[in-house]
Amino acid sequence: MLGSVFAGTKESPGTVTIKGGKRYKTIRGMGSRGAMEERSGSRARYYRQDDKQHVAEELTKEQKNKVVPEGVSGLVEFKGTVERVMTELLGGIQAGLAHTGTSNVASFQKRATFWLQSFAGVKEGNPHGITDIHE
Repeated sequence: MLGSVFAGTKESPGTVTIKGGKRYKTIRGMGSRGAMEERSGSRARYYRQDDKQHVAEELTKEQKNKVVPEGVSGLVEFKGTVERVMTELLGGIQAGLAHTGTSNVASFQKRATFWLQSFAGVKEGNPHGITDIHE
């Protein structure tokens, strides 16, 4: 369930494309039409023949017309290496521990509280009054 986290990394499959001066990585979900038409693993997961058997290695034209994609293909912003993404995730965990005054996940689970935040609160909590935001 971490596909979207690692999509766009150097190590993920796909090619790097430059569009509008920004780098992007092509991605293709396992349930996308392209993946199901090309790869038997995707077809085995998302497409069954009428007799409930796994599909053959090659799809017939009739089978290709029956494929119903559940995923997408497209571009995601290039994120750098998996190590960089993992470092950012770790930083988020460390910040959460610091904000709750805890030093490990077990004590965080006991001490943390969750609350429902309105859309207005989310908007107010984001940077505002700034014309050129850089991350």
